[in-house]
Amino acid sequence: MNQKRIAWVLNQAVDGLNKFDFITLFLLVFFLASALWVLPEYETNLSNVQSDSQSVRKELKQYRKQQNPQTSATKVLLGAPVIEISKAYSYQNIQVLDAKYDPEGHQLQLTVSGAIQTLLNTTHDLEQYQNIKLLGFSIVQNEIKNQPTVQVTWQVQEQK
Repeated sequence: MNQKRIAWVLNQAVDGLNKFDFITLFLLVFFLASALWVLPEYETNLSNVQSDSQSVRKELKQYRKQQNPQTSATKVLLGAPVIEISKAYSYQNIQVLDAKYDPEGHQLQLTVSGAIQTLLNTTHDLEQYQNIKLLGFSIVQNEIKNQPTVQVTWQVQEQK
């Protein structure tokens, strides 16, 4: 076929297209171009962001350890024990349902609800303080329908 014949066939094909065909053709070319040029860049950028995020997490964890100058031997819980221990749980998105303090026995009993792993981690962190001691940690479920709660009992030593 000669060039004039090819040009004539292409002209006839283009003249036969309507707006819907042009829009479909444009979208097809757009998606192909984005798949060929944009997606590989996106994948490399995503992997870079993930690796940077992991390194920042590690640095932040090290920074937090350096910023906590108190060792477990000198950590002392200050303030009212009911408030301070309740705040420690609340900061970790653990709901404090009930708190009772017995001033004679210096015991604090909390009824809390939340993720068990978070409860355990927060309780472990609170055990680092020298003036409180964990006496009990029990899971209680009053009714089958209700979500179980955790009762945590602390012994509070008098501050001198």
